[in-house]
Amino acid sequence: VPAASVLLGLVLLLGMARPLNALMTGEQTAVTLGLNARNVRLRVFLIASLMTGVLVSISGSIGFVGLMVPHIARRLV
Repeated sequence: VPAASVLLGLVLLLGMARPLNALMTGEQTAVTLGLNARNVRLRVFLIASLMTGVLVSISGSIGFVGLMVPHIARRLV
């Protein structure tokens, strides 16, 4: 189940390569290209969150803490 969900998420994210590349040029440029930037961001956020949730449910919370501690420490320091 985790491999299938990660594979599905990867395929979905790879399918969004063009809109993500357009967003990398800047939000205003992406909008002028006809891209709904808010919709793309929401989709990427949901896909990434679901993939992270599946992997954390399998690997346990220790792995999640290991992912988050460097980011939290960077903000504190």
